[in-house]
Amino acid sequence: MIDERLTHLLLELVELNDALARLKVAADGAALSDETRKWVDRFMLTRRRVESALSAQQVLLVNSLGQPCNPDLHHVIEVVPSSQPPGTIVEVLADAYAWTVYGRMVVLRPGEVKIAGPQPPSVG
Repeated sequence: MIDERLTHLLLELVELNDALARLKVAADGAALSDETRKWVDRFMLTRRRVESALSAQQVLLVNSLGQPCNPDLHHVIEVVPSSQPPGTIVEVLADAYAWTVYGRMVVLRPGEVKIAGPQPPSVG
């Protein structure tokens, strides 16, 4: 039986990791003072420690972009016109995380994705 307290703790670490990743993306696109950049760097050290803790517990981020949607791993938020094959993940809104526990993989948190749908007909 999977310990619910451990599952909850791992989910909290996943959410913290995602928040720190969003901070990095926002900081990379911003003009920051040297002092603010130092704070961001410290937060990224914290992110590496969180990633290390998740990895030690065999929690892995599932790379989904460009892959076929797996209903066991992904929640489809939107179907968008695309030149990709239908059902292909074209945008990841929230990463999926899987956990290997007792020798089997369990979805710790499903990803939220946009998938390719049919391409609209050409006007012409």
